[in-house]
Amino acid sequence: MDLAVICKEAAQEYVMADNNFEIAGTVVRNSDLLLLKNTDPIKFGMSQNRKYQKDLVKYSYPDAEITELLGNALPYALMSNQVDALVIDGIKAIGIEGTLEEPNVSADVDTYVLIVNKKFKTTEEYEIFVKRYNASVEALGEKSELIKTIKEIKGIELTDRDLEMVNKWKLKLLPIK
Repeated sequence: MDLAVICKEAAQEYVMADNNFEIAGTVVRNSDLLLLKNTDPIKFGMSQNRKYQKDLVKYSYPDAEITELLGNALPYALMSNQVDALVIDGIKAIGIEGTLEEPNVSADVDTYVLIVNKKFKTTEEYEIFVKRYNASVEALGEKSELIKTIKEIKGIELTDRDLEMVNKWKLKLLPIK
C-alpha cells in the first residue's frame, strides 16, 4: 500500500506505528451526519475509536449514551433497535430509514485524511494521482456532479429525502496540497 484515505484517529495511530508513512493532509470534512430513528434518541451508535464522533453526539445530545460498534454493524444496530441513532458517513446513510441531522457544531470537522508512503510521495505516480484527485474534487464541488456520482456509487435512485440531505450537507472535499 502506498496511500490510503482513512479516519484521522486511525491515521495518527498508523503513522506512529510505521514511520514510512505520513499524513499528507485532510481530504474530507463534515462527512458524518446523525441518523435518528426517533425524535428523542438516547442511545447512539458510532464507529469504534473515533473521539470526534463522540464529541459530535455530545454537542447535539449531551445526555446521550454512546455505543461503539464496527462501522459495518451500524445500520443493523439501528434497524434492530439496539440504538436509537447513529453517527454515520452521509453517503452510507443513504437508503437507511430515519431522520438525518447535521451535528450541532459550528466548526468544520475533519473526518478523513490521506496517508502516504514517504518514498511514494516523491514519485511521478504520486504527482499524477494528486492532479487527478484534485480534478475530481473540483468536479464534485458541483452538487449536481456529487449527486450523479453518489447515484453511480450506490447504484440507486436517490429519494427526495436523500436529495434534500445532499443539498444541505456541509460536506467539504479538499484538494491535496
